[in-house]
Amino acid sequence: MHKFYPVKSVEEMCDLLPNRTHNAIILHATNIGLRNVAQYSNEEEDIILNNWENMSDNELAKILNRNPHAIQAKRLKHRLLRSKEGRSYNDLSEFIRRNNLDWKKRSMKKCKYKCIITGDRFQAIHHIYGLNLILGETLNNLNISIKPSMDEYTNIELKNILKEFRKIQDTYPLGLCLREDIHKMFHNIYGYGNNTETQWNQFLNDINSKKILNTK
Repeated sequence: MHKFYPVKSVEEMCDLLPNRTHNAIILHATNIGLRNVAQYSNEEEDIILNNWENMSDNELAKILNRNPHAIQAKRLKHRLLRSKEGRSYNDLSEFIRRNNLDWKKRSMKKCKYKCIITGDRFQAIHHIYGLNLILGETLNNLNISIKPSMDEYTNIELKNILKEFRKIQDTYPLGLCLREDIHKMFHNIYGYGNNTETQWNQFLNDINSKKILNTK
């Protein structure tokens, strides 16, 4: 609870604690003083969505009584990037992808080096839990803001980002080896970013029940 409740949704906590109900998890968190930064009321969501362009994360944090980095994490989840953040965020994501070789090797080994759906050669390794969500948690945990350019991150910051990202990533399932057309099919249905295990399970069920195009 102390490790994951502050940064995961209650639905995700239910997956981690299958013997506890949704309400029981919230009640216990309240009793031990934990606040879930991943959970926002509709009103709080609207405040962020309607004001993020003309208010800083610090200003929004004061209004909502949140940590500024939690506000940033929420923006990243919605892909709301400020003008100076877009290029840097994409570069940071690419930096992580390039330095994620161990995870890729373990994912390929688990999938026996082939597409898990067709058994063919694979071209993509799919994050069941979206990379952008893990990156948002990473920056929130480290209290690091997105900087205007990669050059402004110190070597220590980049090292810490990689270390924390890998630690969080390993709390989720390994990646899935997929044929490129199947990978694109998934993202055409569910979009790029904010992807979850629930989406993947539904996608797999739809394939098995032939609700979507034949993948063979």
